[in-house]
Amino acid sequence: MSALLGVILMIALVVSLTGILSGFFLGFMMPVQKTVYLIADAQYSQKNGSPLITLSHQGGEALPLSGLGPASIQVVSSSGSQTAQPDPSGLVWKPGMTLYIARTSAGYTVTNDVNRIPASPLEFPGGQTIVSIVDSSNTMLIYSKTLQIPVPLSNVTTSQTVAYSLVSNSTTTTIPSSTSTPTPTATVSEVPTSSVTASPTATQSPVETTNTTASPTATSTSVPTTNTTATLTTTTTPTPTAISTRTITVIWSPSASGYGSLSPPTKLANSAEVIVPRGSSKTIYYVPNANVSVRTITLDGTKVYTGSSIGTTVSYTVTNIVEDRTLIATFG
Repeated sequence: MSALLGVILMIALVVSLTGILSGFFLGFMMPVQKTVYLIADAQYSQKNGSPLITLSHQGGEALPLSGLGPASIQVVSSSGSQTAQPDPSGLVWKPGMTLYIARTSAGYTVTNDVNRIPASPLEFPGGQTIVSIVDSSNTMLIYSKTLQIPVPLSNVTTSQTVAYSLVSNSTTTTIPSSTSTPTPTATVSEVPTSSVTASPTATQSPVETTNTTASPTATSTSVPTTNTTATLTTTTTPTPTAISTRTITVIWSPSASGYGSLSPPTKLANSAEVIVPRGSSKTIYYVPNANVSVRTITLDGTKVYTGSSIGTTVSYTVTNIVEDRTLIATFG
């Protein structure tokens, strides 16, 4: 009887220890909560002459933007960081739905209804603009893309000065002076003398004197003066912007178990180098085959993701890329 009681107590002790140890280890091995699974794309466009940023939901889960959920859309540009306000409130972003982000005097607004786009939205600040979707409950980044938006003409600093001065001073002075003084003088003297004597003598002395003086003087003075001054000055000062770049090396293994992509189903080559602007963010998608899953993702040797469902695409966003980065996924 005592032996049977001892066996029963031993079995109870083993069961109790098993329950305690299971609870202890399972508490540490619970799966890490993941953020929302989403495939999206952002683009800058003009719709009916209005500058907009479009966000397309290409796959994944429905995302509440206000009221029903914690997600928000952030726009970071040269004018600062702002949250786009949903219109209508309680907006839920579903697969296949396109959102429109417009800029107004009160900030940014986002809607899925073209009839709710403001009548005269403002131009975006231009240059590098980052559109991000953030899970505010755990401050995790769901999606991010850097856009290069043209700088509005009203923001371009161009100094163009055209000065044209034409001064024409033309003076022509003509002083004609003509003096003609003809002084003709004619003198004719004829003195005949005749005497008859025993010795006839005949004497005749004709004297003719002619003096002619002509002194014509003609003076003509012409002094033309012409002064012409033309000044043309053109100055144009452009402001170029040079953007340095960095690379993300995208790797996965085994190679035949899936692929990496910037926008599924477009595939990247294994070990492809993706060039991005320095300081920006980039989202990489790992797409497994139907019978495998994404087991791990490491960034520069540090594990940043573990585990997923079979056949489920997993995205990872590399943020603030100031150095070259290496992103590696394993399928299994």
